Amino acid sequence: MRTLLEREREIACVHRLLAAAVSGSGGLLLVEGDAGIGKTGLVRAAATSAEGLGMLVLRARGAELERDLAFGMVRELLGPAVRADGVRDGAAALAAPVLGREPADARRAELFSVLHGLYWLVADLAADRPLLLVVDDGHWCDEPSLRFLAYLARRLDGVAAGLLVATRPAPLPPQRALLDLLASEPVATTVRPRPLGVDGLRTLVEAALGPSDAAFVAACLSATGGNPFLVTELLAELAAAGVTARGKDVDRIAAVVPRGVQRAVHARLASLPTAAAELARAAAVLGDGAEARRAARLVGVGEGEVGGAVDALVAARLVGPELALTFVHPLLRAAVASTLGPAALAAAHRRAAVLLAEEGEGGDLLVPHLLGAVATGDGWVVDVLRDAARRATARGAPDAAVRYLERAMAEPPPPPCATGCCWSSVGRP
Repeated sequence: MRTLLEREREIACVHRLLAAAVSGSGGLLLVEGDAGIGKTGLVRAAATSAEGLGMLVLRARGAELERDLAFGMVRELLGPAVRADGVRDGAAALAAPVLGREPADARRAELFSVLHGLYWLVADLAADRPLLLVVDDGHWCDEPSLRFLAYLARRLDGVAAGLLVATRPAPLPPQRALLDLLASEPVATTVRPRPLGVDGLRTLVEAALGPSDAAFVAACLSATGGNPFLVTELLAELAAAGVTARGKDVDRIAAVVPRGVQRAVHARLASLPTAAAELARAAAVLGDGAEARRAARLVGVGEGEVGGAVDALVAARLVGPELALTFVHPLLRAAVASTLGPAALAAAHRRAAVLLAEEGEGGDLLVPHLLGAVATGDGWVVDVLRDAARRATARGAPDAAVRYLERAMAEPPPPPCATGCCWSSVGRP
């Protein structure tokens, strides 16, 4: 496992989880901590170690825009295995409403049957090869997916599978209750990475700025609280400003570090070409993985400017070098989105939904944007949300269906359709 500063206990817990899975005894490791504390780095290192042991590693990451999409995380997590082998026979076939094609008769799937099928799919995969399931940003996972993780955790004993879930503390109430349920399982171990201490911070300071004085390291620790992500961002700003790690430059820390990452990101956006800044805001609205040219269309950036704008965002360390626009860290996406006021953000979500619909996208991709948009009385919005409610009901997620229908009723539908038609279209969950 690659070097992670001051994470010896967490690494030992990962090794125990992997060893148990390889030996045929399942386990659950929860990594809980604030944004930037290093959860994702630990998760990536665990996945690399598991692959080195010959384990099958399946991964998913919760997304703020997708927490209302029923079983969205499960489909990301288990979808690759299903695409490779197809939906399996036997009890695992009960997972078809979530992972396969929708049933032709559109009958409502019973939640227990779906969860039971998903469990057996995992058990079957683990019987073929020891398995590590990795879920990052669990606090943003949809509720039905978290219910599956809780169902699975209670049945991991004797299954050659490890479950690793990274989450922030105190998310929204439905997610919090389910994550607490996960943590209470007998097979569960919870670790809470601590902020870096003086020794770890000194290592990072000297790697970025050269030999350091104790006063400078102490000032960096005070400014960041030892949060690894904030430390990294601070040191990048200091290095760019030509600051040394000597005591004479201690006062410059406050000058180059705005209040938290938000101000740093705002300043970074302001320094970028207009096209790059607008593209970053579009990517924040569309969510991680947005296609660059689609983001450009959302904010009116010309086709000839897209390549240069993307390069500028990568150079500014806002997005990664992947072809799709993915923020380096969720904190960065949130900070970029915060440059839009509530009204502007709602309007941007509306434009995103229209753009996606015009480009032929449908189904669940439109839902997060319609939920975040202000109602303006468009009948097509009602149709999209009613269809999404039908799919959620068929997947055994009536709570999600209720949210979609309540939003549809707020649009409201144009005459002669009354609000009751929304409920009657799927049957009130």
